Amino acid sequence: DYTVLGDGGVPVTIAQAVQVPVLLLAGEESASYKHTALDALMQALPDVERVIVSGAGFEPTDAQINALVRHFAPRNK
Repeated sequence: DYTVLGDGGVPVTIAQAVQVPVLLLAGEESASYKHTALDALMQALPDVERVIVSGAGFEPTDAQINALVRHFAPRNK
C-alpha cells in the first residue's frame, strides 16, 4: 500500500480537484486511521457525503454498500 500511497497521507491537493460528488463509507468499527483519512477527505473534497455504517467492522457488507449507493446516486445525477 505504501508503494502507492507514499507516506500514507491523504493526497489533499488531488482530492480538492475532484469534480464529482463523492460518497465516503466506513464501518463504525473500522480502524482509527480510516476515520482519520475520512476526516481529511471531508475537508478536502468539494462535494462529499460521509456515511458511517453502524455496527460494521473493517468494511460494510456488499448489501449495505449497495443500499447506500442506491440512495446516494439518484441525488447526484
